[in-house]
Amino acid sequence: MPGVCSAQSYSEKRFAISAPIAPGRSVHQDYGDYEDEPDCVLPVQPVPFKILFIEMAIHMSSQVQNENRSRFDAIAAQWDDSPMRSGMANAVADSILAAVPVRPQWRTLEYGCGTGLVGLRLLPHVGHVLETDLSPGMLAVLSEKAAAAGLDKIDTQVLDLTSSPPPAERFDLIFSSMAMHHIPDVAALIRTFYSMLNPGGWLALADLDAEDGSFHPPDVPGVAHHGFERKTMESWLRATGFSSVTTRTAHTVAKDRDGKACEYPIFLATGQRI
Repeated sequence: MPGVCSAQSYSEKRFAISAPIAPGRSVHQDYGDYEDEPDCVLPVQPVPFKILFIEMAIHMSSQVQNENRSRFDAIAAQWDDSPMRSGMANAVADSILAAVPVRPQWRTLEYGCGTGLVGLRLLPHVGHVLETDLSPGMLAVLSEKAAAAGLDKIDTQVLDLTSSPPPAERFDLIFSSMAMHHIPDVAALIRTFYSMLNPGGWLALADLDAEDGSFHPPDVPGVAHHGFERKTMESWLRATGFSSVTTRTAHTVAKDRDGKACEYPIFLATGQRI
């Protein structure tokens, strides 16, 4: 007689499945053999698909962020050498200043700050910037720049909100540039950002318009999205509870791809927590 495995023991052995096993079908028939339970059959009520989907999403997010951490640590020392990056950062910062009524007393947080190209440009206009990134290498470069310039309104923190809780402090502005396409579940992160804002606080997210996948070379790891439709980003902000939601073009990046000149617009999406 075939044995019966519990839903708990099955989920511990198999990380995630894309569909429930049909009643009466054995595990090895549908998903491969187990040496310890070759004839194990799931009960009629298998592990809920929603739980397995959440586990799968968490695993994917962790894998993507590990890829991003390794990549950005490796290129941190050369990050500021690119005129394209500095030009884009300046344009995004200027777009934030045009879209958001920034105040000199505001406490702000930049998520995915890299070497702080956007945050340093905004720093003279706010009271404080907490620069956060999952890459210690990027933050080390930023800390060196801040120390050399004698800046005292800036702090750095290693932070990955896809796997760690947010800081206890609440902020008047959270901003991010070109980080969202590295995040598998952007809508969930936007909800976290909302919880981190003071009432009346603002969120400003800059990223690529939806593109054909040619912005990054094909061997670049850690890319979860080839840009975004602006209406999709707006809908995520509104669904979370943000008001005064707008999008605008902040910058356009020009790249040569196989001898062809390609342009990639960068949008800025903003919204206010009421």
